[in-house]
Amino acid sequence: MRGFTALAALSILLFAFGCAQSSLPQACSALPAEKMPNCAYVSAVLEQNPFYCYSLPDPEQRATCIRDSSGPVMKSELERSSQSQRDSIFAPSEAQVPPAATQPPATQDQTQPPAADETVCMEKQGGERDSCLSAYAIGSKAISHCAQIVSQPLRESCITQIAKSTRDMESCEQLEVQADYEICRSYSQGEVQ
Repeated sequence: MRGFTALAALSILLFAFGCAQSSLPQACSALPAEKMPNCAYVSAVLEQNPFYCYSLPDPEQRATCIRDSSGPVMKSELERSSQSQRDSIFAPSEAQVPPAATQPPATQDQTQPPAADETVCMEKQGGERDSCLSAYAIGSKAISHCAQIVSQPLRESCITQIAKSTRDMESCEQLEVQADYEICRSYSQGEVQ
């Protein structure tokens, strides 16, 4: 009986003081649901605590979070990023396309490519630029625009969303960075969910 009591006491202590880590950072609990994934990711990477990643419902986001929170490279990149970049790491799957891409002016030739939207994005700075490019790329399903995104997690999210929706392996050839190309090919082939 003494052994059982000691084991029960040890179990309670372990549960209360270490083994049972919260899978959601306290700072993220009060945020709206659409902002929670970015908050959990940022907390996990900056604190190097992959346990926070398990609160992410999307398996792709969870895998990215676990990978990035396990090494110092993404931590230092994230420390240098702006708040707007941090807020847009995991772009919503139905990202908003800049208004000019969805409603061209009446005087614009309908056969003209929507290059003006890329120009608008390139005029922005930092996180705003990355967010704009991501929204434009996802909305137009043009994977080449993802390659221009500086933030690695946002760039990878952009690539995977387009690759999963188009399943066009030939478009992956437009990506010059080997890691981006491999992610694109994997998601285009359906190897990763």
